[in-house]
This record gives sequence, structure tokens and C-alpha cells, in this order.
Amino acid sequence: MPQTVRLNCSPPFSKTARVSLARLWNPLQVAIFNATIIVGGQWTAAPSRCSKLLQVSKLLKASALNIQTMVTWSPRNTIIVAVLLSAVVGSVTGLGASYLARSSPTAQTRNFYLFAVDQSFNSSLATGLKADYDFSASVITVNKGDTLVIHFYNPTDQNHTFTMVAPYPNDVFVAAHPTDQSPVHNATITVNANQAGIFPFYCRFHTPSMSGSLVVQG
Repeated sequence: MPQTVRLNCSPPFSKTARVSLARLWNPLQVAIFNATIIVGGQWTAAPSRCSKLLQVSKLLKASALNIQTMVTWSPRNTIIVAVLLSAVVGSVTGLGASYLARSSPTAQTRNFYLFAVDQSFNSSLATGLKADYDFSASVITVNKGDTLVIHFYNPTDQNHTFTMVAPYPNDVFVAAHPTDQSPVHNATITVNANQAGIFPFYCRFHTPSMSGSLVVQG
């Protein structure tokens, strides 16, 4: 067993130093020095290790000071971070203000021409269809605030309707065009587009093929 002496090297270990060494270095101390023992509350070590322990103590103290310096913010770094944060906050604020200040499109009257169409096929051979009729357009798009005027013509040999429910209730009937000499009947539907959304329209006689959507943007 190696000879041991009391660790009274100059400067002596204070209580704080002993606590610091025990906390920061103890796991490595056991592995490296292997001869360090505490007897009666005093540090003891093999004579050849005494100076090494003092050197380790100084290195630990220097490392602790370096760590403290690393996490200390200089005034220059603080200013740089503040400027960057201000730029980010300003950009986000400007984007939000720009979005809120965006003006809505000017309301206008839009004329739209819609026709009943005969697809001219045998619908009895198509699963899920009652007839081979359709609207000439399946989507009508306007902006909120617009006045939509639909001119609906029926050049087919069957009666049709243009039907919508709330908030734009309509149920307009347009008679058939049975012969080439018969007049082509039509109707005018006016929609005040004051509510945004997607709203279905259809013919009561020929769903589901004869149907579409009114899209009000805004």
C-alpha cells in the first residue's frame, strides 16, 4: 500500500476547495490518481501525487472562470441581438398591417349567361343519372358585394329550373323548346352577393347531373 501523508501543501485546501474538488473532479480523481484518501475530514494522498492535486485544483478553478466568461454577454453582443429581434418584430408587424390594410375589390354588377345543355346520350345506360342534361357552366365566381345577374336560357326539349336555397333562395322555371320553330325561353335571376361562401344551384328535375356552385369570394 502506498505511503500517505496529510495534504498540507501550500496553499492548503480550504473547505470550499475540498467541496469544489469533490463535486467537479471526484469521478476522474479516483480513476487518475487512485491513491487519494480522506482521513478524519482531511485530504491525504501519496506524496508523489500532492503537487499534482494542487495543479488540478488550479486548472479546475481556471476552467470554472472560463465557463463563466463564455456565458457572459458583452454589450456589443447584446446590441446585435436587440437589433436583430427588432428587425424580425418589425417585419412581422408590417406584414400584418399590410394584410389588414388591403382593400376589398370594388363591388360591381356581373352579367353571366347560363344555358341548359342536352348531352344527347341515353342516360338509362349510365348508373346514377336521371337524365343527360347539364348546365353550360358548373361554377360561377363573384366577389362579395357584387350584384350577379344570371341570364338563363333553355334551348332543350325539357323544362328546367334554376334553384338555390338560403342565403340566396331562388326557384326559377324555364319552359322547354320543343321544336326548332318554338321560342327559346329564358329567365333572369339576380343575386346580391353579400355573404361569402360556396352555394349550390341545381335543376329540380335533372339532378345530380344538372348542378353547379356559386362561389362568393371575400
